[in-house]
Amino acid sequence: SRPALLALLQAIGDEDEAVRRAAVAALGRLGSQAREAVPALIGTLRDDGLREAAAESLVRIGLPAVPGLLDAVQHGTSVVRWQAAEALTRIGRAS
Repeated sequence: SRPALLALLQAIGDEDEAVRRAAVAALGRLGSQAREAVPALIGTLRDDGLREAAAESLVRIGLPAVPGLLDAVQHGTSVVRWQAAEALTRIGRAS
C-alpha cells in the first residue's frame, strides 16, 4: 500500500543502520510495486553498510530499476559502479 511504501522510504533515512537495512529489504520484498523507491535505493548504493542489500532490492524490483541502475553505472565511485553493473546483470538474466 502507498502508506507503507512512504513509511519505508522515510525509514531509509533513519539514523539507525538496522532500521535502514530493514526498510531496504522490505522494499525489495515488494518487488515491482516498489518502483517508486528506485531513486532512494540507488542512493543507498553509496552507503557501505547498505550497498549489497540495496542492490538485492533493486534486482527484486526488476525492470523498473534499470534506468536508475544505468545512471549508477556512471557514478564516480567504483564500488557503486560495480554493484550497479552486477544488479543489471542479474536483472538481465532473470528477464
